[in-house]
Amino acid sequence: ISIIQQDKKISQCVIFFFSSRRRHTRCSGVSWARRCVQETGLEDEELIDYIGESRVLSKSLSEYNEQKGVAINSAKRLSEFLGQDVIQGKGLNCHFIISKRPFGAAVNERVIPISIFSTDDVVKKKFLRKWLKEPNLQDFDMKSILDWDYYIERLGNTIQKLIVIPAALQSVSNPVPEVKPPESVSYTHLTLPTIYSVQISVVAV
Repeated sequence: ISIIQQDKKISQCVIFFFSSRRRHTRCSGVSWARRCVQETGLEDEELIDYIGESRVLSKSLSEYNEQKGVAINSAKRLSEFLGQDVIQGKGLNCHFIISKRPFGAAVNERVIPISIFSTDDVVKKKFLRKWLKEPNLQDFDMKSILDWDYYIERLGNTIQKLIVIPAALQSVSNPVPEVKPPESVSYTHLTLPTIYSVQISVVAV
């Protein structure tokens, strides 16, 4: 984070995020989410690289019985269109996104296996309509299905933990004013003076 006052650098540090999926990723605060929301040219594959989630089942799906969870529901939905034989055994890697529909449903009920978007159109439309509980759904674009509020909130929580709270504990003005600190944290300087500019570079390696 570089804080600059009238073109004079005051302090600087670099924050590293370690990811096994992307080696070189840069974003500027919450503008990353805005870029995605505004659909500025991100292909689905690149979008999946940013926000797709993966969980590995430690047991076979049948052993979970009536348990609920995003990974379990993702595995169940995989079995619906790929068949039970494909998901047998332990160690199933569930790769999924979270949709905004059905509205008001729990997160685990809005999980969508990513592989559905690369399957046959007829199959994709059939199961997306079923899972989203929208029998007349016509827009099957991933960007319109995603729960953007869910992902923006997750990004904000991460920025809060890694940047905003540590800054507050050191009596430093909030480097990311768009992300507020939790009420439990005493923060006397919520915004930077107008003469300051903030540059935030996040690098995933």
